[in-house]
Amino acid sequence: MDSQIATLASIFEEADCQELEAGLLKNNSDLEATIDYLLKRKTHQTSPESENKKIRKTASLSSWLSNPASSSTSTSDRATSSTKRTNNLRPLFLSTPQQVSQHLPCCSLIYDILPKDLAWNLYDNMIKDCNGTTPGSNSKPWIRNRWWLANREVQSPHSTAFFISKPTSTTDKSLENDYNETAQYWFAGKPLESDSKPRYFLEEMNQAKEIIETVVNQLLINHPDTLLRAQRSSVPILRYGQEWNGPWRANVAASNCYKGSKENVGWHSDQLTYLGPYPTIGSLSLGTTREFRLRAVSNVLQPTTDQASIRTYSISLPHNSILVMHGGCQERYKHCIATQPSIDVFKNPFDSKDNRTERINITFRFYRPDFSPSRSLSTSQDNHSSSSTPKCKCGIPAVLRADQKGKVAAASSSSSSAVNSSPQFQFFWHCQAGQQNMGQNCNFFKVLDFRNEGRGPCISDQLS
Repeated sequence: MDSQIATLASIFEEADCQELEAGLLKNNSDLEATIDYLLKRKTHQTSPESENKKIRKTASLSSWLSNPASSSTSTSDRATSSTKRTNNLRPLFLSTPQQVSQHLPCCSLIYDILPKDLAWNLYDNMIKDCNGTTPGSNSKPWIRNRWWLANREVQSPHSTAFFISKPTSTTDKSLENDYNETAQYWFAGKPLESDSKPRYFLEEMNQAKEIIETVVNQLLINHPDTLLRAQRSSVPILRYGQEWNGPWRANVAASNCYKGSKENVGWHSDQLTYLGPYPTIGSLSLGTTREFRLRAVSNVLQPTTDQASIRTYSISLPHNSILVMHGGCQERYKHCIATQPSIDVFKNPFDSKDNRTERINITFRFYRPDFSPSRSLSTSQDNHSSSSTPKCKCGIPAVLRADQKGKVAAASSSSSSAVNSSPQFQFFWHCQAGQQNMGQNCNFFKVLDFRNEGRGPCISDQLS
């Protein structure tokens, strides 16, 4: 039943463990029947409490899409280990890199990460690429992703594109097809389309990548000068045993464009399928300043006192700043870019008459070799050891998720990391077809097994 509850928890994130278990018992442990039962219950629920708190309902999808700022992280709205609700604390604005690292040790904020001219040229050329107006290029405009949620097809309220490093050798070229698969499945299991194929890094992206790789790797080893730059000399970065034991390389980037104050992205955690557990992500902001919010997910393994203090943190991300999300951030928190009543225009630093309202966000990521996409994917029936992405019964790569609520880990013994003593998360592979197949999936579920799946090397390997 634990695997069924974990599957339900990934779909009905606002529900607590008791509610999901009760649904399973009512439907004789039939997972598909339970999903239908819970969906209908949510859709037709009309109690006074639910009417007053529509932002917690899956049925309030339109409100969430148009104004994610008003939608709190549903998984942290109630402590799953009891019926006691968490305190609805007011958002806390973190105005300096020091405040960011003090309240969010899994994040580092650095201003002016790139040279001034490079930051502008990258911003300007990314906007042209987004609009499909780059001179001499046949690139199409960036797309708006579509997926299914609560029996309804929805569209992302911002434009997005996926970039990869250009192959420099025969070996790299052989990996290009694998990255085509990445673009195919990197968002909500959507089949590959001509306008969503991965693009090569722009020249300015390559220049930025070299700078960012150096800074991130210095942070990961707690280099004193870089910690000082991030204003976290007294808050060293903690590492997790399942992190990659090697240098961090920005070999892919997911890029988003937000035009004006209303384009946004709702509460989410980044998919771990090709990043692996406890990833490090470098989020570069260019252009107009937008508010970035993080909120912890309520976890049954955390003490009640910690649950009661869960709150939303807000960070203004100005032009040419980078927010490095370290290991544990995607597992412990969800984040969003909220809509705003208005925004300040961004002025071209080299031309005062050139005003812009777009924000470009480039999230540089490291696709780990042991989690890299592969055309020779194992199926759900395969038992052989392989570091490829498992296929679900639908025939597409499964998605890797963290057990953010701790429901799977709470039902089993969990060893602590030799590197970081914080509560450890379990991870599982799950079918993602339902986000494209009118909400239908095969309910594939498999707990991540590093040893049997041939993952690594990890930091914990050198300590064993």
